[in-house]
Amino acid sequence: MRNCFLAALMALFMANATAETKETSIDVTFPDRLGPLEFQRKQEIQPKELGIALQYASPTRDVWATIYIYDLGLKEIPTDLADHLVMRVFLQTLQDAKQQVVTGRVREVRISDEPPKLARTGLCGREYLRTDFEIDTNQGSMKSYAVLTTLRGNFVKLRISHPRDQEQSSAQVVSFIEAVSLLLGGCIQNAK
Repeated sequence: MRNCFLAALMALFMANATAETKETSIDVTFPDRLGPLEFQRKQEIQPKELGIALQYASPTRDVWATIYIYDLGLKEIPTDLADHLVMRVFLQTLQDAKQQVVTGRVREVRISDEPPKLARTGLCGREYLRTDFEIDTNQGSMKSYAVLTTLRGNFVKLRISHPRDQEQSSAQVVSFIEAVSLLLGGCIQNAK
């Protein structure tokens, strides 16, 4: 009986264990924790040019983030974030959010008319474009963030959401974005 209990406990522990994951297309190992968020799973998206998605969440599951790494089948992706193609891909991310209203997945999406912010964490963090917006669903209002950069011939996009009325969640989002920027910029070593 005791061995059955220990086996069940070990199985539960292993099912909840998270691990780092290596993304060879950009030569970065994503750790099981980035800022305050914990790695949940990796998903390969079809068709192949849409790449992969890495999902992270806060321990309380009120902040969800997905890192998308993809090349859209393009042979060359500009490194200049002001490039027309990069801006077009970033703006498409915002259009995809608005499309959720048309499909009935959300009630409303509010995106500022301001241009995306260009930012960087520290001196060696990866430069990125960022826009914040709000989404109303039947379950409540969400604050969402879209972040885009390029690395080694790929787009790296972050989509992050949390309940709008939770200010502590905003701080977790900022910490997560900064951690990703530092990791992609090579400021912090890949997890081993």
